[in-house]
Amino acid sequence: MRFFFASLFVVSIGVLSAVAQGSVDVPYGKAANIDGKIDAQEWADASRHELANGVTLFLKTDGSHVYVGMRGQKQGWSHVYLNEGGSDVSVVHASAALGRIIYKQDDGKLWQPMNEFAWQVRERVVNANVMDAYLAKNGWVASNNNMGNADEVEYKLAVKSSEARIAAVFMSPGVSPAFFPATLDDDSLKQKLLEGNAIRDVKFDVAQWARLRLPSKPATAAGSWEGAVTREGKTWRVNAHIAPTSATVDFVDLGITDIAFPLFVDGSRVRLEKPQPNSRPPVIFDGSVDGNVFAGSWSGLGVTGTFSMKRTNRKSEPVREEEVTFRNGEVALSGTLLLPVKRDPKSPAVVITHGSSPNERAGYRSWARSFANAGIAALIYDKRGAGKSTGNTRAASMEDLADDAIAGLQYLKTQRTIDSAKIGVAGHSQGGWIAPLAAVRSKDVAFVIASAAAAVTPAEQSIYHRAGVMRSEGISEAEIAQATKLREKLYEMNRKILAGKPYQTDRAAISQELIANKDARWFSPAELPPQLAGDLPPDGALRLLFFDPGPVWEKLKVPVLVIWGDKDTVVPFEKSRGIIERAQAKARNQNLTTKIFPNVDHGNNLVAADGQWDFPRVNSEFDRAMTEWVISLYRRS
Repeated sequence: MRFFFASLFVVSIGVLSAVAQGSVDVPYGKAANIDGKIDAQEWADASRHELANGVTLFLKTDGSHVYVGMRGQKQGWSHVYLNEGGSDVSVVHASAALGRIIYKQDDGKLWQPMNEFAWQVRERVVNANVMDAYLAKNGWVASNNNMGNADEVEYKLAVKSSEARIAAVFMSPGVSPAFFPATLDDDSLKQKLLEGNAIRDVKFDVAQWARLRLPSKPATAAGSWEGAVTREGKTWRVNAHIAPTSATVDFVDLGITDIAFPLFVDGSRVRLEKPQPNSRPPVIFDGSVDGNVFAGSWSGLGVTGTFSMKRTNRKSEPVREEEVTFRNGEVALSGTLLLPVKRDPKSPAVVITHGSSPNERAGYRSWARSFANAGIAALIYDKRGAGKSTGNTRAASMEDLADDAIAGLQYLKTQRTIDSAKIGVAGHSQGGWIAPLAAVRSKDVAFVIASAAAAVTPAEQSIYHRAGVMRSEGISEAEIAQATKLREKLYEMNRKILAGKPYQTDRAAISQELIANKDARWFSPAELPPQLAGDLPPDGALRLLFFDPGPVWEKLKVPVLVIWGDKDTVVPFEKSRGIIERAQAKARNQNLTTKIFPNVDHGNNLVAADGQWDFPRVNSEFDRAMTEWVISLYRRS
């Protein structure tokens, strides 16, 4: 479902690439805002290169400029070297200020500086006028490390030659330089030069640098396309929307839309390539355009196939999007408000909360679009500590996360196009704890939607989940019991830490037991830590682990829709349904609706019958059930 597969498509920034034979493909992408913040959405259409010491380099072009981003593990400074085929090399430097040296090659094939670094752009915040003026005068600009995040830097370079080559170096105090390409071994790594000195008699070996294969203009590919991926007689509907310098893909049968894909174009050849997290192979559409047909090979999600799409003039459903920011105390939350174009004077609205990962808003865009297409405004936002939102996900309690959702609701109440009396909160998985809690903590929540909700503590839910995973991998019941007992000991120790009781003896014994069992076949699927971390879990994380939703459901009195799939192995849905129904009866809530969809798993994917292979497919009734339920609440109001 979108809650699982959308995260696969958006977690990683850029396409993980290797520099082969001294050259590197530069994908088309949208212009990056040079502010020292490598935002996941802004750089999703870039290629990605993993360097030494945990440094990552991103690379893309908008057709006019080449953009280079670098992210380190701690504050640093950087060089980018550029040669456009002649006898000049530009050394551009970003630290607390920006500077450039022009090197020219002499008759002896050594390179001599034509100037010293002239340090400029020392602003501590982004000043667009200063940045634009510097770019216009010098042909490049970058963020200094006083802007944005000190461990991130962004460059914008005017590159005109098809023979252009670059190298890049990122440095941090006490750490050896990380450089690109990884085989770099010339004087571009000289310490004096890296420190910002104009040294003489430099031996640049430009042939070692990465040659930029800049894409040709995708004039024939631009437009909207509809079609399908085919494998073993099964079809999987997909749409592509290709602009001159960017592309998005809709996975129709997954219910996922507007997923940004890096775009590579070479004449009629077009490749859309999107990385997967955790070193999984990327999703790739690699084909050619012939008139009104775009077809070729497809790979992703562990399988291969073919695809064929036809050009179409069909437009997506009209939805307006607005970038918004709202606050919960010191935490600033960044989001997107999706509004229906065709609407009543004031529409109902829903705040969509998150699952347990540090999710960004993009994973919930398709869910939000389904609401907006039905005339219901939807607010999605980066979870605290993710994307553009501040705060710390790991330290957050369930109450913190519920208050974030309430802060979003309070923002919606200020919007003149939204009916402030008709704003609800929806959540999937962990969001099934957050949404009802928000409604109990705020009288302004008008309704609740809880999908794949567990009515037990996260601790109990995790034990249930891992037992299911082990069972699916053929682990015996005796081994499952052993793993479960060890997890229960961990949780009991955490309860003592939360209560301020002595825990050191338990910790020593558990540490020894973890070490003794780390090679057991059940250890990995049990997802136990091979050793205990040196620091203690934050108080908020412990309170979240032992959060009991039962009393919340006993207090909840607003209309509620709760949805599960009967093949959910992540939450104990039958037990949860019973707890919720009894609690709601105690609350005397007459407006509880529960639905269990057959052959649907925790992620709302349809489970193929008889173990037959099929593409992952979303339960299409999910969106319809939610939107129709919300509409029914206000049909007569």
